[in-house]
Amino acid sequence: MKVILPMIAAIICIIILITGNLHWKDKTKVTSFSKDVEASTDVSSSKVEKKKADTPIKDDVSYIKNWPKKAQKAFKHAMKEGKTYKLAIVGSQVMGAEDGWANQLKNAMEETYGKEHLQVVVFSSDKTSNDFINNGLYEEVANEKPDMVLFEPFTLNDNGSVSEENNHENILTMISAIKKKNDQVDILIQPSNPIYGAKIYPQQVDNLKVFAKENDLTYLNHWTVWPDSQSDAIKKFLDEDGNPNEKGQQIWFEYLKEYFIAE
Repeated sequence: MKVILPMIAAIICIIILITGNLHWKDKTKVTSFSKDVEASTDVSSSKVEKKKADTPIKDDVSYIKNWPKKAQKAFKHAMKEGKTYKLAIVGSQVMGAEDGWANQLKNAMEETYGKEHLQVVVFSSDKTSNDFINNGLYEEVANEKPDMVLFEPFTLNDNGSVSEENNHENILTMISAIKKKNDQVDILIQPSNPIYGAKIYPQQVDNLKVFAKENDLTYLNHWTVWPDSQSDAIKKFLDEDGNPNEKGQQIWFEYLKEYFIAE
């Protein structure tokens, strides 16, 4: 019995020591893991904050997805820098008065993007492209230093009075003047409206499209949403002078709105 009792006591002591050691290791392991979690959380938060700082303001804006790539980048950069991006709409009387497509587009874009981010200026003239250049009206556009220009280059006004060659030269003259003020400007070309029964004018518009491609200019072909110009259906969209009526202004506006404010 004297031998057995010390042995039992020794065994109990060994058990106690082993149990205590395992408990200590378990505590140490949990504590260490908790610190790793906290460190990991701190690093993650740091990465999130850095990502937020590196992400351009409203980088997820999808409305501009149809714009030229360079224009998209420039617009986002302007927003990030707190600057106002400027679009100039330039063309003839076919853009209409206060309720015409140009002012409708101006109002829609400034409402969508906010006037603090985007400003639209409209230049309208009932002259030919020769008069527009010779009278120095194009300089007014250049002096605005626009970031983007939507230009309807008086093709219909020039029909029968100014040659295609001169019309194209006048386009290049205006572009050159604008680029002297802002060499990063994006130029978008669009034709005048279709008219009923014309023979030569449609070919001039086709040639304008070729000219735009040759000069690396974005061409917006809104004719795709109009009725065939050789059909009577087109008459419903034009007034007696061949200019867009209310329906014509609306169909033109809807085309441009879809481009500049993509859904």
